[in-house]
Amino acid sequence: MEGFNIEFFLEGGRSRTGKLLAPKYGLLSMMVDACIQTPSRKVHFVPISIGYERIIEAGSYVDELTGGEKQKENLSGLLRTPRVLRRKYGRLYVQIGRIIPFEAPPTTADSRAPSPAARRRVVQHIAHQVTHEINRVTVVTPASLVATALLLNRGSSLSQSGLVELSRVLARTLEDLGARFARTLQGPSSSIRLDTVEEATRLFLDGKLIARHERSGEVRFTVPDERRIALEYYKNNLLHFFVPAALISAALLKPGTGRTVAMVRAQVDELSRLFKYEFLFH
Repeated sequence: MEGFNIEFFLEGGRSRTGKLLAPKYGLLSMMVDACIQTPSRKVHFVPISIGYERIIEAGSYVDELTGGEKQKENLSGLLRTPRVLRRKYGRLYVQIGRIIPFEAPPTTADSRAPSPAARRRVVQHIAHQVTHEINRVTVVTPASLVATALLLNRGSSLSQSGLVELSRVLARTLEDLGARFARTLQGPSSSIRLDTVEEATRLFLDGKLIARHERSGEVRFTVPDERRIALEYYKNNLLHFFVPAALISAALLKPGTGRTVAMVRAQVDELSRLFKYEFLFH
């Protein structure tokens, strides 16, 4: 611990689904060991959320999620880099969560070092604090909002006015759930800006993720079946905001008559355990 900032990715790999992955403890465990060995140093963990309006690797993610092998980096890929960099991929969103100070675990009576169990609990606690903060400060982007609206309209086309209205409904719901919004998306009086919704739609059209056609003079959008997985990535950026309400709704809709608060809470706890590897709970 020499006073330098150290950056590492707690997920330990790329999320190909758009959801935050469960934390890996390896590098964090090494950081905790170093903190324990240098108690005079004050160490803080800074959660950072990085969001993309359009990801460069969308095509390869779809291939991998549908059973294809991950493409290895090679010279031809490197030579294509300038062409990729000339394309427009929208904005990048960086948000910083609450800074987490390191608190050393208690030491054992016969040693100056904490027990393995106490050390492990500290590592897990920090990891889940960091991931919770990353999810909490993840912003609602025009791309994630538009993708969610398009995917909600499964099996049929959506008019341009319908897309805007559905995006507004989603935005109001997310606002009630405490979500942050990208500055580019915020309009006057808590409304969403139509120009950024249109810009996100154009990005998806340029990337051939959606199709545009006219019917009776009205512009409509459809999502080709083979492109739904690519749009799911952007929708999944927002999924964690809806998880608590979804679990409670599922508990309330369980077949049977009568629901006490205790029964609903028990059912939500059971569902949380069932989905503990699918979603991150705090």
